[in-house]
Amino acid sequence: MREPLGSIAFALAIAGSAAPAAASCRAAAPAVIAAGTATWIGACPQGMAEGVGTLRVTRRGRSPALFFGRMVKGRPFSGVMPTEDGDWRPAWRFDTALRLRNDPSGSRQSSIDTFRLAAAGAVEASRRYRRAGNGASASFYAEQSRRLLAALD
Repeated sequence: MREPLGSIAFALAIAGSAAPAAASCRAAAPAVIAAGTATWIGACPQGMAEGVGTLRVTRRGRSPALFFGRMVKGRPFSGVMPTEDGDWRPAWRFDTALRLRNDPSGSRQSSIDTFRLAAAGAVEASRRYRRAGNGASASFYAEQSRRLLAALD
């Protein structure tokens, strides 16, 4: 299911305000969206993004890019990113240069697991925004979780 890019860009613009992110959390962005400032919305033990959450990359002159999924020691591990045309780009794993790597088995279960992980990352962002009192952003990320799960149908 695709949505017009304009509505996604507007929603992303409002979804970034009052971010409940750690002030000094190291988080590397996937190479395809790395041109910008990355903010991790999730756990940040020892100053590094860790666990399930959402990475938001602010890009000059463009709408922010998102990565929903798992980070390990400040690096993306597995998840899903929305594309410019409103579709989804799954990332089973990342190489050392943070380029996307698809599951070599191509298994349906692997894809399901990746999308469920991404949906959990969106839920974590929604929970954090709601706790910070930012209902609009909480709703946006809750909707992203629903869209990720709906993509499995």
